[in-house]
Amino acid sequence: MDSLYSDQNSIGQNDDSEIPRTQLDRTDEPQADQPLEQETKKEVFLAVDPDVIGYIYETSNYKDQLKSLLEEKEIDWQWKEGNNFAAFEINGDCNEDILKLSVKTVQSFLGTFVKYEIPVEKHIWDAAVAEISSYGCCQGHDPPMIQTVKDELKLRIAFVENNVMPKCKDVEVEIVSDEESQNPKVWLKGPKEQLDIAMDEFLEQEIGTSEKPLNLPQNVLKLLIKKEGKDAIEKVLEDQKLNSVIKFNTSFENVSASVLGNSERDAREAVSRISEIAAEEKVEVDQQNVALKSRAEWTELCEEIKKETDVLIQDEHLPVTLVVGFTDDVKNAVTRLQQFVDRNLIRIEQLICPSKDVKQYIRQIRGEDLRSIETELVHDDVKILDDNGEDGYKFYISGRGEGLQKSKTLLAEIIDKTVASNFTIEQPGLRKTFGRGRGDSLVKMVGTDQKCLIRIEKKFWQNNGGDSLLEGYTRDDSSDLTQFVTPQGHRISIQIGNIAEEQVHTVVCPEGECSGAIQKSSPAMSQYLGGLQVGDISFLVGVNLPCQYVIHTRCSNWNGGRGEETLRKIVRESLYKVEHNSGDSIAIPDVRFIAFRHNQSTTDALRKEMDKRTKGKQMMFLSAIPRDRMKKPFQREKGKHSTPTLTTFGRAAIEIITDNLTRQDTDAIVNTINADMKMRNAGQLSSVIAQESGPGVEKECESLGLQPGGTAVITRGGKLKARYIIHLIPISSDKQHLQKCLEEGLRLAEANSLQSISIPAIGTGGHGMSAVQSANMIFQALQNVCKDCVSIRKVNIVVFQDHGQAMSILEAFEQEQKRQQNAACRDKIATQPIKQTVRVWVTGSDEGVSRAVDALNSGFTDECLSGKVKDEGISKLSDSQGQVRLLFEEAHKRDIEMTFDASRNHIKVRGDVLEVPKMVEKIYQEISKRKQQLEEEREYENAQMVSKTVQWAYKVNETEAQFDLQTNHKVELAHSKEDPSIKVSLRGDEFVIDLKAKTGCGQHHGEQLTLIRKLKNAEDVSLPETWSPMTSDEVQAVPLNTHSKEYENVSNIFYRTAKQKPTITRIDRVQNPFLFRRYMVRKQKMDKDNGRNNVRQLFHGTSSDRTMKINAHGFNRSFSGEHGECSVFINCYTFHWN
Repeated sequence: MDSLYSDQNSIGQNDDSEIPRTQLDRTDEPQADQPLEQETKKEVFLAVDPDVIGYIYETSNYKDQLKSLLEEKEIDWQWKEGNNFAAFEINGDCNEDILKLSVKTVQSFLGTFVKYEIPVEKHIWDAAVAEISSYGCCQGHDPPMIQTVKDELKLRIAFVENNVMPKCKDVEVEIVSDEESQNPKVWLKGPKEQLDIAMDEFLEQEIGTSEKPLNLPQNVLKLLIKKEGKDAIEKVLEDQKLNSVIKFNTSFENVSASVLGNSERDAREAVSRISEIAAEEKVEVDQQNVALKSRAEWTELCEEIKKETDVLIQDEHLPVTLVVGFTDDVKNAVTRLQQFVDRNLIRIEQLICPSKDVKQYIRQIRGEDLRSIETELVHDDVKILDDNGEDGYKFYISGRGEGLQKSKTLLAEIIDKTVASNFTIEQPGLRKTFGRGRGDSLVKMVGTDQKCLIRIEKKFWQNNGGDSLLEGYTRDDSSDLTQFVTPQGHRISIQIGNIAEEQVHTVVCPEGECSGAIQKSSPAMSQYLGGLQVGDISFLVGVNLPCQYVIHTRCSNWNGGRGEETLRKIVRESLYKVEHNSGDSIAIPDVRFIAFRHNQSTTDALRKEMDKRTKGKQMMFLSAIPRDRMKKPFQREKGKHSTPTLTTFGRAAIEIITDNLTRQDTDAIVNTINADMKMRNAGQLSSVIAQESGPGVEKECESLGLQPGGTAVITRGGKLKARYIIHLIPISSDKQHLQKCLEEGLRLAEANSLQSISIPAIGTGGHGMSAVQSANMIFQALQNVCKDCVSIRKVNIVVFQDHGQAMSILEAFEQEQKRQQNAACRDKIATQPIKQTVRVWVTGSDEGVSRAVDALNSGFTDECLSGKVKDEGISKLSDSQGQVRLLFEEAHKRDIEMTFDASRNHIKVRGDVLEVPKMVEKIYQEISKRKQQLEEEREYENAQMVSKTVQWAYKVNETEAQFDLQTNHKVELAHSKEDPSIKVSLRGDEFVIDLKAKTGCGQHHGEQLTLIRKLKNAEDVSLPETWSPMTSDEVQAVPLNTHSKEYENVSNIFYRTAKQKPTITRIDRVQNPFLFRRYMVRKQKMDKDNGRNNVRQLFHGTSSDRTMKINAHGFNRSFSGEHGECSVFINCYTFHWN
């Protein structure tokens, strides 16, 4: 077995030994820090048992055999007594094969000798020693060597194997595998006297020479080849009783070694033990920390370690430092060096911030503080690293030792003292404020002044115009068919718009153009759209959209009606989702999706699906279909699904229907009857009710007896569906009187806790009222009474369907109803909300954040201006002509919140400080425009009214022509004022008209003309039946009989207004056909426009000469201040008193 080991001392015995002993030539030991010689003579070592070699040397026979063998092989042998190895060298040429063969020959010879150690019990030790000599004698010429080892109570015996070992024929060998061990167990079975011999023989067979390479770093091998290394190896092998030796080979600067053992086990164990003697370990740092090894502390530590131990420290200033030496020394040195590195190593640690804003604030605003920390701890290489915002919540700090920990503490203090606050600014005009850069500049200025980080998030959702601008404000436009209300209270409207911009609870988004619009407005929604089967829906949150939710769906083709069920399923499930999520509005794109592309039954089905849901939902269809194409089909739907019950007074809903009054299934119906309570003498309607209700009702009425006029009574309904009949008792056809009777009837119904009433078109029969007058009177009574009612919830105004003028009456009532609606809406305060918010996050010091929040709130408040316009012309703005809507649209365009209060004649606006003044100016422009328009309308209407009663004409050169409408009115107005002259434009010239002479002359051409004034009878105005016959159309004063009813009524009215009761000497009825007809024409127009009580009594005292002028030409302001003791006039009556 080869070994890795050489020695400076010769290996041999005394000089008189007969075995050749040649001193081997060897170089001095190479030092670890000196280069090895390039060539060194090889030395061969053989592991031997010193006791066996001593036995051979002491036995002449065996000694001679060894000598002969060595001489035959030309081997020079060297062995020192007590050594466990021998060295020899072959004389002459020798290669590796010859060397191995020689070693094997010597090993074969030595292998014939064995040694045993026999333990002896202490109590028989002396007896055993005494018989040693006799044992040797019985062994023949070459007895075994027997030595006593008293300390260990052992006998050591060496001998030739064949001379002692008996045959072991009776011994059985069994090999058993052990599952827990990789090595098998060997069991020997036989006679006891043969077992020990058999065991030794078996072991001898297992033993064989083995060589193992020693794979160790070069620095370790260079250490082991030194004397101290060899001594350590020898001690380890001796302590472990390993029959092995080490062999070193050197070539240039490299050293190799292998272990030669007498057995595989010895060689393997020797390699393991020798490998543990010395070690090479690294102390490594990264490039960032190389400077650490240049520090004086590191150099001092390395020198200290080298002085205290025999370790070698290589490359101590490089990233990788090697420590070489005996294992314990190396471990100790590396531990000390690594501890120094760990204490002083530049490491990167994290410090977590509460938010990204806090980190960004410290980076941007507190940068000087960060640099101060780095400067203070520069000796520990502290740096607060910049991660370019990739990790928004963490700071990364590099440094070493205590400096790194201190930097974290200082930075944590800055974080702890940082305050974050957030709030919301909600006000109109924010979009404009930021649009002109003022919002951003304010945020930047406050952030700089208060040393804060300010982050904002803007939400500028806008209304899209259309009807949604005027919440609760109805336009007076009968042609508007884009919205209606179903009987169940669902408001359905059609708009032209973008589905992605609708501010509703939920929008329905079918695949195709609609989903494209959604994705364009909100790219974040793209990942959620698509992948649905036909008829499926997906309920999604509206990310970055004005709506709260989006229902994504995939529709089917119509396929001749086969797609109807799929469509109904989509709508049904969509409505369920909206209701389940507490929604109140839904937008469905493209009206063709519902109404036009599908048949009527589908539209009905969809309506029914809505009506199954909670009342009061809003459904909006958005479409790009031209309005004219949309009109007809939607008009059909409106007629079928909408309800006219859109007017309410208090809790009462008013509905106009065409039907038979006697068929109404309400709590009561209204009838008109005379004071004698005889139903069949009170007109056609009362007679029909008497017939349908049965004789019991007639008897009940007659039993009540004579009733005062202007009151109402209630009876049972008899055979009618209605439980009761309310009988009005008018004694006059006067509109105000009939209204008073109806109001009494309504109060009677409320007193009897009735909830529903049916009212006929009162006054359109025997009382001679027009449909317009009747409608106005009924609605005025309902408004006066029902606003305070609790019981009455429903009022049907029934137009008798078989009436010859049923359609005209129905139209008049519907027009009055619409006028009432508009009047009610005009009394409402219409507000256009502008939902614009800015979410603000402020981060900084406690004081800085507080001041910044105050400054921002104050700054944005200053950017929002409020204005108020107070003008009587506001209530006259016409929504039918789009003026109100125009103002709302203008406000919307300017992001201004506008409140329109017509009842108080004021408009409030609030928005951006630069936009509000422009809006106020626009409002005044519209008011001025409306006033001018109304003035022109009044002039035109007055001209029309005058033209019905008077027509002025002129004659030039015997040719007669009429003045135009406006000139006719101008001339008549001047005539009524008794102006002497007037200028008019006529025939391309300016004429001066002499009203007394009724002539005119052109200013430029001198043309002469003659005026003619013609009185006309108004076609729709008849003179009162109470008037006395007149001989002409001139004015006539007719004295009243002091005992007549007319005299009594007029005098009573007069007395009610007088503080002291005067004595009336005479009352004249003034019969002026022209003034009467002009008065009635004007009154009819006022009744149509205002629908209310437009007549008031005025008593004016004046002199008797003025009375004749007033009777002839009418009353005007020119008579103010002219009063006396003789006359007072009221309408067409003249009073005379003392």
